[in-house]
Amino acid sequence: MGGTARRRVAATIVLVLALVAFTTSGVRAQDPVTVQVNHGRLLRVDGIERVVVAAPEIADVNLINRNELMVIAKRVGETTISVWHARGMTTYRVVVEGAPAADPAVSLRELLREPNVQVKIIGEAVILEGSVKTAADRARAEGIASAYGKRIINLLTVEQPTPSAPAATQVLEAQLRDALKELPVAIRLIRDDTVLIEGSVATQSDLARVQTIARAYVRNVVTLVRIREPLQFSLNTWVAEINRTALKQLGVEWGGGAIIDQEIVMNPFIFHYGTQNQVFPGTPLQLLIARLRFLEQQGIARTLANPRLVVQEGKQAKLLVGGEIPIPIVGSDRTVTILFKEFGVRLEFKAMAEAGEPINLEMKTEVSALDFANAIIISGFTIPALKTRKAETILNIRPNDFLVIGGLIQRDESKTVQKVPILGDLPIIGALFRSERFQRGETELVIFVSPTLVSPTREKPKEPGENGTSQP
Repeated sequence: MGGTARRRVAATIVLVLALVAFTTSGVRAQDPVTVQVNHGRLLRVDGIERVVVAAPEIADVNLINRNELMVIAKRVGETTISVWHARGMTTYRVVVEGAPAADPAVSLRELLREPNVQVKIIGEAVILEGSVKTAADRARAEGIASAYGKRIINLLTVEQPTPSAPAATQVLEAQLRDALKELPVAIRLIRDDTVLIEGSVATQSDLARVQTIARAYVRNVVTLVRIREPLQFSLNTWVAEINRTALKQLGVEWGGGAIIDQEIVMNPFIFHYGTQNQVFPGTPLQLLIARLRFLEQQGIARTLANPRLVVQEGKQAKLLVGGEIPIPIVGSDRTVTILFKEFGVRLEFKAMAEAGEPINLEMKTEVSALDFANAIIISGFTIPALKTRKAETILNIRPNDFLVIGGLIQRDESKTVQKVPILGDLPIIGALFRSERFQRGETELVIFVSPTLVSPTREKPKEPGENGTSQP
């Protein structure tokens, strides 16, 4: 071999050694290092001396030892890592990829935990196929699948149909029958949370008892129970203007008296008028009527109204003694509609009772009057405001006892009479405003309420010729 050939061979060997010196043992510099987000990859480089990362926010390194380093991927992107080692320097191109998306069908199957259910997801539709043990499992699978698509195609079959009357339902029905055994009603459990009750009871209180007991066992109660002979109540009411001193003669002491289960709203006062300090024989109703008549004869009391109502037990009785004021309402097409607003004395009652027990009376009282001092003008119409006083109470009261309600009219309302004479023409309240004693604060508007139990007539009319009489 000539000298020229030897020189060429030597140059080739030097070039190969140079290439080897700048090449790592594990990864070639021209091949990218691919890593998924939140994962790492180990690189082997002999004699590592120094490492520089171009974008540490995308990927970083952790030096394990002189011959190994860990590339840690942080977020999707690309960067370069330069490594100085014993044979020189190598630059790596690092590509960080996102984690592969999980298969929604696989995750849905994992949530269902039903080995016999197959799941297919096509666009926004979820198809469920296979079988489940109960109807509840079928409904559960459809509910979970609704989170994975807008349209659910449920082709699941039920292996074991749910029994229509499981043992737990039978036990609940037996417990409910035992709780209501003293009442003549029939019970049928429609669903686990719904019961149907049929039959008849004697009073409204018995019906309320049936409903209360049933709701303690189930949530929904369908009641087809009728009352055989519903009680009836007569509500005697007096609206009177009485001298404040004379009220004490009637036994009314503001701030005292026997008050039972009362609830007072706003300014009114509610008092019980019973048989305390009774001297003359008779019921409280008879005594009060006699005393009111006596005070009227003395000129220190006036009966403004004496309405009477008869209502069945548990039903609501309403009474309005007053009038209606027209209020114009202008529509969007400039047409005027007249709406009538009631005012005056409004009474609402609801009563319940059991044999030998006090009457449970729920009562709402409202006294309203026109207030022209605060009137407004709409489209040329003067619309007065309404000044209202309300009282609400629920209490127990014995038949023929009285409830006295006062404080429903404020004294300063009398000042308005001088400005607006029309107030004197209002029903009931107008008569009160025309009283000079009321304007001076000497009298009080009071409402007396007395519930009485009315016994329905049970005897048949006698036929002609009965009781020893002969037909004509």
